[in-house]
Amino acid sequence: MLKYLAAKNQVKLEQNLVSCCDFEPVLTEGQKKIRDELKKRVTESGYTLLTAVELTENRKDRQQVLEFMLQSDFLVFPGQFILTETQYRKAKELAERLFLEKGIIKLPDFRDSMETSRKFALMLLERFDQERFTRREGEDRVLITKK
Repeated sequence: MLKYLAAKNQVKLEQNLVSCCDFEPVLTEGQKKIRDELKKRVTESGYTLLTAVELTENRKDRQQVLEFMLQSDFLVFPGQFILTETQYRKAKELAERLFLEKGIIKLPDFRDSMETSRKFALMLLERFDQERFTRREGEDRVLITKK
């Protein structure tokens, strides 16, 4: 039924959300402050990723803002680890630079250049593989070139 209404442009379906076609969510002033605080905490943590629970401290108001931010500002990784889009782009650029310098991306090199743990570096490399940005070859990664 919802797919039918969406096809007729009577409702909008985005992931698991349903809304009127012309509805755009807007944060209140209080929620904007929470957004800024969450973004600051994630950015300051660098590539030592925080979980959604650590970030929101299980507070409902923070959880709601986090859900909003997952639509555009944040990415979520397995284990509910949170990273900003900007941090993710920088990690991709770093992986590309490593590949151009060495011809291969080794986990220890990537980890050291990211100044993070093996766990988080591997999480990022696996995401790159899923997106077909890199391809795993043994224990290493190679960049997939676009033709």
